[in-house]
Amino acid sequence: MKAASMGIVKFQGEWQTRQLDDGNIEVLYTYTVFTKGALLYPFQWLFTKVLWRMYMKQVINNIKALAYSEAPYLQD
Repeated sequence: MKAASMGIVKFQGEWQTRQLDDGNIEVLYTYTVFTKGALLYPFQWLFTKVLWRMYMKQVINNIKALAYSEAPYLQD
């Protein structure tokens, strides 16, 4: 499903990390969704609150696995 097809035109996100006293790292991901028009608002809400959160949980799990593997991180 393409986000643009639901009137979503842009996602803007920011990651913040903080080392906790127990050695764990807290990750806070804040995002803003930019849309056009209010007609599709119920679908946009569902997408961002349910599907996007599920996606971001998977991203966190992938990052955690990468960190534990000690593999070099390369960004294009």
